[in-house]
Amino acid sequence: MASSLASHGVSNMKRVRLSDIIPISGQDECEIFEIVGKHAAVEQREYSVAKTVMPSNTKTVQHYHDHTEELYVVTGGCGTIVVDGKSIDVSAGDTVLIEIGERHFAMSHHDSGLEFLAISMPAYDIANFIVEE
Repeated sequence: MASSLASHGVSNMKRVRLSDIIPISGQDECEIFEIVGKHAAVEQREYSVAKTVMPSNTKTVQHYHDHTEELYVVTGGCGTIVVDGKSIDVSAGDTVLIEIGERHFAMSHHDSGLEFLAISMPAYDIANFIVEE
């Protein structure tokens, strides 16, 4: 859980342990750990940070956001991120900007999973997760 570091002389700073966050599991077998955001241990409305963990050979649903842009910062594994039909192969250390309205999804490769931090501005809101049928 978030704990204040004020007792150590640092004000307004919080520490969150990933192991304390209950992940959100989607239909796509991914686990999402919201670290900072509207409903996270560290509440923030201007931006959010979530760690996404994808097992090997999985794909997120294609979607877009009509008032949020995202950065995907790849922290492990390798895969492909598709933005408006353009495929980008990614691995640890890569960052992909996804602008407002761009249709996008991520795929992990068959021989490895994919892990990334999704940084959203403003903070992620499920009402702004738009899937086209």
